[in-house]
Amino acid sequence: MKKLTTFALLTAISIFTAFSLSASQGTIANWNIEHDDSLKQSSSSDCHKHFDSDFYTKKTFAATFSGASNVTPEIVDQAWAYYLNQNWPKLNELFVSNDIASRTIIWPPANGGFNTTGDVHFKKGQMYDRYGKNSGMDANGVPILTGSFTSPIIDDRPFSYGQRALEGTKDSYDYYYTIEIVEDLEFTCEEADVIPWFKQPGLAIQEKWNIPKDPNSAKGYNYSYTQLAQMGLIRITIVSSPSGKFSKLAGMVIEKK
Repeated sequence: MKKLTTFALLTAISIFTAFSLSASQGTIANWNIEHDDSLKQSSSSDCHKHFDSDFYTKKTFAATFSGASNVTPEIVDQAWAYYLNQNWPKLNELFVSNDIASRTIIWPPANGGFNTTGDVHFKKGQMYDRYGKNSGMDANGVPILTGSFTSPIIDDRPFSYGQRALEGTKDSYDYYYTIEIVEDLEFTCEEADVIPWFKQPGLAIQEKWNIPKDPNSAKGYNYSYTQLAQMGLIRITIVSSPSGKFSKLAGMVIEKK
């Protein structure tokens, strides 16, 4: 009887341990990446505090689909269920099989993120980075760096290319650069974990910058990162040129003169 009791106790401990490990592996909070307290920025909610299930409704989620003209209510229902359950293979398969594409590229919904937090503030001293493509040069030969998405550099460690789940290969991007926040910014961003997509593992952290529109832009474009740097709001350092086309610009710092 004593041996039987001991065996039952060990069995119960094993089941509990397995369940605990399974549960911890199913959440993004258990990555081997420790979040810096200095990145907890929002006045209304802490940076990296997830899951904000109220950020998207099914309707606003569907509005993020690229090439949404061929999307039926049934597809939206399926996609919403897969998204809420974080079933990324099924979500990707659904988009591919129904060709939910923009200019032949099948982008993920929800701006490529989940566990989204809105109104996250940028604070002086924070560091971010991104990969970008060439958008030309200004009159002084400075690269015009555009875009909306970055990832935070946490404890001096950037996320890998694969964790960002970007479209295309790394060498298809002309610039890899860092962004330092020089002073607190008046605009905010949406922060989220990255949906695995484009056959990449994803699960990095991303920010979608809510950059204001440039009033001098005839086409209504937002300010570029280059313009924000020249205003003295951020400091950009071009680290490398993955494509090899602009290797001579590695080390260039773009900031207010």
